Amino acid sequence: MVIGNPPYVEYGTKLKSTYTLQESTYSTIPCANLHAFIAERCFCLTDTSTSKIGLIVPLPSMNTARMISLQRIIKPTKRNEVWISAYDERPSGLFSGVDQRLIIEIIHKSNLCSLHTTGINRWLSANRNLLFPTLRYSNQATETIALTASILKQSDMVEASILHKFYRNREISYYIPQGSTGDPIFYRTAGGRYWKVFLDKPFGTGGLSEKSAYISEPLGNLCCISLLSSDLFWWYYSIHFDMFNLKDYMIFGFRYTADETIKTRLIELGKRYLRSLIQFSEVKQINSKTKGQVSQRQYYVRKSKDIINEIDTALSIHYEISEKELDFIISYDMKFRMGDEDD
Repeated sequence: MVIGNPPYVEYGTKLKSTYTLQESTYSTIPCANLHAFIAERCFCLTDTSTSKIGLIVPLPSMNTARMISLQRIIKPTKRNEVWISAYDERPSGLFSGVDQRLIIEIIHKSNLCSLHTTGINRWLSANRNLLFPTLRYSNQATETIALTASILKQSDMVEASILHKFYRNREISYYIPQGSTGDPIFYRTAGGRYWKVFLDKPFGTGGLSEKSAYISEPLGNLCCISLLSSDLFWWYYSIHFDMFNLKDYMIFGFRYTADETIKTRLIELGKRYLRSLIQFSEVKQINSKTKGQVSQRQYYVRKSKDIINEIDTALSIHYEISEKELDFIISYDMKFRMGDEDD
């Protein structure tokens, strides 16, 4: 049995100046972090049918592309039972003073093959004593495990059906043209804990995280903004990624095949949603490290939740999502997303 909390230390130039590992010894060298090497070593040391491993490691180890070689080891084989629970760092964290999303992975070497996961768990410090007693794992089907190279944070069996319907569609990167043709969308790759903001006009602050992309027909920018502002997108983002940044491959890996039957409705909802964002926004003065005091418009997306619900209802027609599945999506992660924290 191995139980541990391995060091989360980058295996970079500074560390390599002290010592190096033989690349032929570790398949997880591309992960470039000591916790991945230690996890791999644990698997090598416990190669018996009764062995157990329990590790606390950063959440990106199950979700990011850089950690693919580690994910191949963690994913269940014919001789692994795997339980993975995921934890946010706010409003409270697993360890005091550690501002990092983490997972607890428990692997049992046996003659069975199974993967059990939770969604991202959040809790108030006053309710910490209830965190582990109320954990709820969801058993992932073999077909669901095979959908991605990474490990999905599935929290409910209903998600398996939604995932398979979702993956019938093409990635919306298909609708990004070569060059600056089509109509633009604007977004930030950082910030926005519970809500991500997508606009049809620049944010106007010149921040380094502000980006844009052009969307061509038959999708178009207003339909795209509706898609990316939906609770369906938040669910996709939450179960697939580490939720630290919002990178282009995460945004444009969202799956939706342009659908003329709901296009007019999505355009209408996109326009209403953008008007609502402006209506409930506020211009505030903030102190910038590089620019001093600047004016910045802050968006309170949760105040447009009714319109977002309408977007998800329209999308349920396209994805053939059932009433039960739609209710799951609309309610997903709402306890903390609808709180008082700034978006």
